[in-house]
Amino acid sequence: MAHDLTKLKINENNRIMTYDMKDLYVNIPIQETLTTTKPMLIKENNIKKKQIIDLLEIILKQNYF
Repeated sequence: MAHDLTKLKINENNRIMTYDMKDLYVNIPIQETLTTTKPMLIKENNIKKKQIIDLLEIILKQNYF
């Protein structure tokens, strides 16, 4: 995989990101986190805030330990 990534052509509009999902904290208060985070994201002038909120909800609500 590392060898394949060296051949990958990435322009300035793309980013490679990785996430380590195995070490998420299992005691995160989900509703409180969403209630606190949503207003902060809405306050920011971020075009993708709806997508970030949706992803946050999916990640927090669909983790089964």
